[in-house]
Amino acid sequence: MAMITGGQAVAETLSSLGVTRVFGIVSVHNLPIYDALSLHPDIEVTNVRHEQAAAHAADAYSRVTGGLGVILTSTGPGAVNAIAGIYEAAFVSSQLLMITGQIESRFRGKAKGFLHEYEKQPDMLRSVCRSVASVRYTEDISKDIAGVVDDIRRGRPQPGAVEIPIDLQYRTAEVQIVGSPHTERLSPDENLLDQAAALLQQAERPIIWAGGGVNISGAANELTALAERLGAPVVTTIEGRGSIPEAHELSLGFRTDRLLGMEIFEDADLVFAVGTRFQNYATRVWTLPMPENLIHVDVDPEVIGRNYSAAVSVVGDAKLALQ
Repeated sequence: MAMITGGQAVAETLSSLGVTRVFGIVSVHNLPIYDALSLHPDIEVTNVRHEQAAAHAADAYSRVTGGLGVILTSTGPGAVNAIAGIYEAAFVSSQLLMITGQIESRFRGKAKGFLHEYEKQPDMLRSVCRSVASVRYTEDISKDIAGVVDDIRRGRPQPGAVEIPIDLQYRTAEVQIVGSPHTERLSPDENLLDQAAALLQQAERPIIWAGGGVNISGAANELTALAERLGAPVVTTIEGRGSIPEAHELSLGFRTDRLLGMEIFEDADLVFAVGTRFQNYATRVWTLPMPENLIHVDVDPEVIGRNYSAAVSVVGDAKLALQ
C-alpha cells in the first residue's frame, strides 16, 4: 500500500482498470482528482464545456472501443447535467463510469447550504445507474471504484457511479489499489444450444437477426462465420450495424423499416436472433412477423420472450453462443 491522496487513488485505480482517457469538466469539488488525472502519464483528460457532453463522449468512446468510458463531474448540478447522457448509455448498454464529488463528509446530511450540496445524489444516480457507491473513507476509494466497474461489465453492461466527498479526495492515506477482477462471460446452456442447432439444421429459409449485443460481445467474426455456414441473410438493428460487413453478400443491413424487410420475414421459416431486445423501431412496433421457430439468444434473461415468444431461449454471452 502507498501513502497517496484520494485524488491519486482515483487516478491509479482507473489506470489499473485499463482506462487511458477520461472526459470531464473541472470543479471545486473534483480538483484533487482532476490534478491527479492530469499528471498521470497513462491517462489523457478530455475537457468539455458541459457534463452532458462528457457523458455522450464517454458513451461513444465505449461503443467504438468496447472499453470503459469514464466521466468526471462536479457534485449537485454538475452530476444532474450528465444524467441525460448516462440514460442514453444505459439504454444502449454502454460501459460508462461516472465519478463525481460531494461536499465535506462532516457536513453531509446537515443541510448547511453548501455550494452544490445534494444529499440525495446517490438516489438520483440510481435512476440511470445499476450500481452506485458513496465513498466513506479515503482508504475505500479504490475498492469502491473497482466494485462498481465490475458490476458495469457484468452481464448486460450498464452505467455505474461513484461519489467521493471533497475532503476524502484531499486526504492522504494508505490505499490498496484494486484492479477489477476478470469478469467471466455468461456461458449458455449446452443443451439449449443443441436444440437451437437442430432447428437451424432443419431450416430451409433461415434469417439471422443481429442486435447490439453482438458488437458488445465482440462476436462479429463468429456471427459472420455462422451466416456463411448457413447461407443465411443477416438483418441488423441500428446498434447491431457492423456485426457483419455491410458489403458482405449476406448482409441486408437495417432493413426492417422497409417493405423488403417485412417480405423476407413473411417467407422465413426460422429466425436466429442474438443480442437484441426487439425494440419498437426495428420491428415496426412489434408488427414484424416472426416465424414459430424463433431462437433468441441474449445475455439478459429479462428481454427474452418480452416482445416475441421464442421456440428456444438461450441466456448467455453472444460470442460464446455463436462459437
